[in-house]
Amino acid sequence: VAIESDVPVGMLGSKEVLQGLYSNPSHDFFSEQIVHNIMSKDIEKASPKMRVYDLLKKMNGIGRDFALIQTTDGEFSTISARRLLEVGILCDTKIKVSDMPSKKVVTFQKDDNIGFLIGEMLRNNADVVILEHTPLFVTPQTIFEKISELNYLDGIDDFLDSKVSTLNLKTGRIISDNITVPEMCKIMLGMKNAFVMTQNNVLTPWDLITTLA
Repeated sequence: VAIESDVPVGMLGSKEVLQGLYSNPSHDFFSEQIVHNIMSKDIEKASPKMRVYDLLKKMNGIGRDFALIQTTDGEFSTISARRLLEVGILCDTKIKVSDMPSKKVVTFQKDDNIGFLIGEMLRNNADVVILEHTPLFVTPQTIFEKISELNYLDGIDDFLDSKVSTLNLKTGRIISDNITVPEMCKIMLGMKNAFVMTQNNVLTPWDLITTLA
């Protein structure tokens, strides 16, 4: 959350950073660009007294897994899809992972470049992209780690043309279709990259929002 004079004025997540990087893949983007120019000015606010159900519906409607809450003393707090995994664990439901809606799994091939990868993330609003026919994956964090290693692209003019193979791909957690949604939430809550894979699907905290909403 971007704050100006103690008032929230925008929100900044991996999506906004990737959009900026995609348009200007250079060291200048990191050294000269300011938050105000790339942040989203659409701030979604929720009341502390709002029911979790209504919050889920609101998040699902705007397609964002993050909301800002103003407390009774005027301070601001945040709630994200990852935090809502704690709610998912407590749900009294028999819904199984196999009952959750299937969606297009965004994939890439080992010969693709990083520009293609970022473009797929932005076009599909995806935080996880899978190497085709494998459990290996890339998230925005994977790309940011590489950028950090490269001193924020100092002296590098062809980052988007770099092969995906230069990234540190990680292996996803594969789970059974038969486990329940609360069990899935418990697994994801203990993971650094909060998503799981089945034979035919990739599930993130966002899918929890859409399922419960």
